[in-house]
Amino acid sequence: MIQTMLLPLAIGLLAMAGGTISLSGGVSGILLGYIIVLSQGIEWFYLLLLFFVIGEAATKYKHRLKCLKKVHQKKRTSKHVVANGGIAALMSMLGGPAGMYGFLGALSAAVNDTVSSEIGVLSKRDPVMITTFEKVPPGTNGGVSVLGTVMGLAASAVFAAAAWALLGASPAPVILAGVMGCFADSLFGALV
Repeated sequence: MIQTMLLPLAIGLLAMAGGTISLSGGVSGILLGYIIVLSQGIEWFYLLLLFFVIGEAATKYKHRLKCLKKVHQKKRTSKHVVANGGIAALMSMLGGPAGMYGFLGALSAAVNDTVSSEIGVLSKRDPVMITTFEKVPPGTNGGVSVLGTVMGLAASAVFAAAAWALLGASPAPVILAGVMGCFADSLFGALV
């Protein structure tokens, strides 16, 4: 039990030491981790951790090139952490099948969006605006690319496979939630 309770703290401290998350983001992540561990257990936390690992890998992938293109992600703050994990934490407190699929859907959408954004900016083709299909510069809110879309779908599929292995969740709704959540985020980015 002590190791389980130390895990969110250790992951949060490692994330801050890695330089991609701010102090406020690290503290928020630790708190969300504890909410999930205390309400549902370590298997649910492992899925939060998987989202974090995939997101960090996508963020760090070709980071120098992203900096040169001026499309790199600055340190993630508590705002980013709560936006990506807040609904998942609330759903973990709800529990039951609805809470489980809400939790998985929220994290699948977050992992899909993070990967599609971080990898999509590296596409050789300019993204298109989701509402008009006009070409836009990489990193534009509401811009989508084939590369980003495919990689986001792959990230949701990996996440869904882990959810099936750890919680016995059906993969199809988890993947669908990831895709729908990512496109909704792009649509919202284009319109607001």
